[in-house]
Order: sequence, then structure tokens, then C-alpha cells
Amino acid sequence: MSNDKFRVWEFKNGLPKDADIRVAFGLNNSASGAGSNDPSAIDVSWHQKNFEDAIQSLLDRHVPAIDELEGRCSVAFINAI
Repeated sequence: MSNDKFRVWEFKNGLPKDADIRVAFGLNNSASGAGSNDPSAIDVSWHQKNFEDAIQSLLDRHVPAIDELEGRCSVAFINAI
């Protein structure tokens, strides 16, 4: 982390689609801060992209970019904190 942002985002078991996920849902490296020092600076675009992808995956019957296992990892991490 640097300046309240993740600069390296690696997956435990790499897959070919990881690069696309980083582009679609990753951090903007040119921006500063992630809202921890200024909550009004939090950008909702990540959440919007995730919700849009989840809804589209239901409509098209495909696996979303962030599936239930990845989502559960995030919840487990937050609960551990």
C-alpha cells in the first residue's frame, strides 16, 4: 500500500482473466487516497461495476467476474479484522 491505495493486487491462484479484472475493477493508480482520510472522496464506480456485472451474469447466465468464492474471501477478511 502507498498513499492509502493498494499498488499491487495479486490473486492467490492466477488465471488468464486476472488482467481484465484488474482493469475493470482495479484502483486508479493516478488517484490519491481511497477515502480513509476523506470519506467524501470515496468513488462508487467499483461497486457499480460489480453490481452491473452480477446482474448481467444472471441475465446472460455466465459466471460473474467476482464470483461467490471471491466475495466470501472479502467478507472473511473484513470479519478477521
